[in-house]
Amino acid sequence: MKRSIILCLVFVFVINLLIGATNASPLAEADHILIQAAYIPNVGSISANLKNNILDNERYKIEINNFAFKQLPNRSFFFSGEIKGENFNITSIPYTTPANHNVQVFSAKDSLGNYDIIYSALEREISKSARYFTDINLSPYEYMLKLYLRPTQSTDFIVIEIFSDNVLWNSYFSTPISGAANAPSKIALFWYAKVFDPSISYKEAPPTRSYSTDYNTGTYTYQYNHLGLIYTQAFTIYRYISTPSSIYGSGDFDTKLEVASESTTCPDAPNENINETNIYIDNVRIDIAVDEGDACAGYEIDGDVATSGNIDVDFQWNGLSLFDIATITASYERSTTVDINAANDHLTNGPQEYHREVGMDLQDGVKLEDFGHYFSLRWTIRDYSGAKANQAFNVKFTYTMHNLLNYSHATTNGTKYYTDTKYYDVLG
Repeated sequence: MKRSIILCLVFVFVINLLIGATNASPLAEADHILIQAAYIPNVGSISANLKNNILDNERYKIEINNFAFKQLPNRSFFFSGEIKGENFNITSIPYTTPANHNVQVFSAKDSLGNYDIIYSALEREISKSARYFTDINLSPYEYMLKLYLRPTQSTDFIVIEIFSDNVLWNSYFSTPISGAANAPSKIALFWYAKVFDPSISYKEAPPTRSYSTDYNTGTYTYQYNHLGLIYTQAFTIYRYISTPSSIYGSGDFDTKLEVASESTTCPDAPNENINETNIYIDNVRIDIAVDEGDACAGYEIDGDVATSGNIDVDFQWNGLSLFDIATITASYERSTTVDINAANDHLTNGPQEYHREVGMDLQDGVKLEDFGHYFSLRWTIRDYSGAKANQAFNVKFTYTMHNLLNYSHATTNGTKYYTDTKYYDVLG
């Protein structure tokens, strides 16, 4: 009996040493811990190169030397160990709120500078999670810690997945985290968009037209296929034009560019699903042009936009005969999302200068990023001829595609255009 007690005490000591438990750490609440790691060479920027342990035939599974991890009193995690002769000391700080219902992401850094941390997260309902180690019997486990990293200046990829039944980890999803990292957690959630090139496609829906209204949507799709799964990000742009069927003297014409929807989906790993993407558009501009006899007599700006600084809205016009450019700038207070529904101005036309070609754009640092963000303009078009006519109202939307991680892909980023023409009657 005495020998059995001694063996049990030794076993408990070894387990606590392995997981780095301290008196402040709730890791001791776990009955089951499983630590798995893999070192996958030459992954590079191709997402399909990062498969899973089954597709890789278990070739890349490794044991991490001197590996330990612990939960700190501030609810951060600390990981240490050595891989192929390079040590790491990684601290993972949770973001203020979970990225979605089952995923809490962390801001992580190796204090030794030997590794770039690609992704650090705690997940629950892990049967819905994307995993490198796909053949694990999940029945004893409710949670998993993910730590994905790369050796500095390397194209290799390291996966560390820790499976646990620690019930105290549920607090990351149920209570606010004070002293946490405040940056948008979705940037961390979409780690793969920082390191992998997507496959990109574009689909434009047929325009819906009526006598006075045209609207159209275009969807940009970014696809990745790492860990043996397919991840799809869809970002849909809505372009809207509304004109009166006729004007007598003057009339109001509406143009609008809006984020109609966005989503990230992975059918076989629903913990990856979220109604957000890492995509945004900036350099947004709306141009109009009208036929001779009419001109723009004023405009009114409306919108909800994202900004990291002040918003500048620049007005530009061509006088057609003189080709002069005039600029009017309206500034708005710094905020995460800004309502810009108060700016308007009147334009003077004649006798030699008429504002027949007019453009308005959002300046640097201003973007349409989330569902419902939009930039719209109401243009007052006035007849200066006094003659009956059927006139054209030409519209051009211009914007540039980007991703939030500022990771440049030649095929991802770029300037896009959409044009349309509406006709209206001038009653004289």
